[in-house]
Amino acid sequence: MKRILLATMPVGGGHTALRDSLRTALASLDPGNRDYELLSFDSQDTRVSGFYDFCIHRAPWIQALLFSLGHARGALTPPVLLNPQLETEARQALVQHRPDLVVSTHFLQSAMFVRARRQLGLDVPIVSAIPDYGEPTEIFAPSQEAYRLDALIVMVPQVRERLRVRGHYPLSRVHLSGFIPKAPFLEVGREMGARGRLSETRRRALLETLRAEHPQLEGVDPSRPTLLFLGGSAWTSKTMPVLERLLRTPALMERLNVMVVCGRNERFHEALKARVQGVPRVALFGFVNASLMARLMALADLPVLGSLAPASMHELMETRCGPLMLFHIIPGSEDAHPAYIQEQEIGVYETNPDAMLNLLAQATGITPPGPAMTRLLRVCPERMRTLRSTHMERASQLGTFLERLAGREPQTSLLLEPARARRRAQADSTS
Repeated sequence: MKRILLATMPVGGGHTALRDSLRTALASLDPGNRDYELLSFDSQDTRVSGFYDFCIHRAPWIQALLFSLGHARGALTPPVLLNPQLETEARQALVQHRPDLVVSTHFLQSAMFVRARRQLGLDVPIVSAIPDYGEPTEIFAPSQEAYRLDALIVMVPQVRERLRVRGHYPLSRVHLSGFIPKAPFLEVGREMGARGRLSETRRRALLETLRAEHPQLEGVDPSRPTLLFLGGSAWTSKTMPVLERLLRTPALMERLNVMVVCGRNERFHEALKARVQGVPRVALFGFVNASLMARLMALADLPVLGSLAPASMHELMETRCGPLMLFHIIPGSEDAHPAYIQEQEIGVYETNPDAMLNLLAQATGITPPGPAMTRLLRVCPERMRTLRSTHMERASQLGTFLERLAGREPQTSLLLEPARARRRAQADSTS
């Protein structure tokens, strides 16, 4: 049995979501724990997360600058030297858990595990999983021997191709994997099946159930299109220019429902609550758990997004909530996401609030859609379903990759077809 340490850092929700996805993928392939002992490690560091919170709330330009500096050879050295507490933490984790293999979903933590391994004289493989879809810079795929990883896990073919071009890691050490959302999103996707959305009857029943738990939904009219404003704790507020124009356009507001998930941004939540007081068919939420988020996505017709982390993208695709109407991105880490959603025909990116309002009117049928929107509305549900199926299939191959990396011939139980992998993933996420 292999002891696999799955590690992450509390620096944005995407890193933890990816770690949980990897754990679900492996657990679904080995439900009896015959081949793996899966160990989770969550960094207790607050220094890096505090700096990240400062950047995203007050100085996003720093986030963009640091991302651009990540291309330089040696870019890892400054953050490594400035955060010795992470190296101590990684060394303690290796001593305590004695894993046969480590997978981390944060580049800095991965580098610390490489250093700690060397200090302890161990030969445990260190694998880094890259959550983002953009250029795999030097910090994500270090070429320096001091930080060189044994393997990489990526989520889209474009990143794997860029790594091939750079030439520092052979493709045999770069696994193209897939993302598995949490159980509530998988349950909604399973109920939809091949359909583009839940049936009208099912959506009305779902709304009635949610109204009993969340009275702010009382005014939502199931006969009208519903917009869902999202963006995580820091970034839903970035959609405010669109919200403001929508609230000042009675011809649209009287024909729509609006739901806004403000996350943990209490200041934005309170300000918006005062702004929409007395406005019908507007429902506001603070932080919501996965179960409620999946159901809100199932109710909504369109998401309006202040950021687009890969985990959120897959949750929206699993629930067929789309097309994705992307208004704002996190500088640096999400730079590649607008092109991705447009190339895959699952959404649009528009930073002009008036133009976005026009697209929302088209997508909801309030105004006649143009040729581009007509095509997007037609192909988006099937594109989402296909992409999700592809990711489930690729996730089912993760065990095979890790077994071969550890020098073992893959076990039969690890070679599951996608349908069985999905069923096992749903059962494991639920438990």
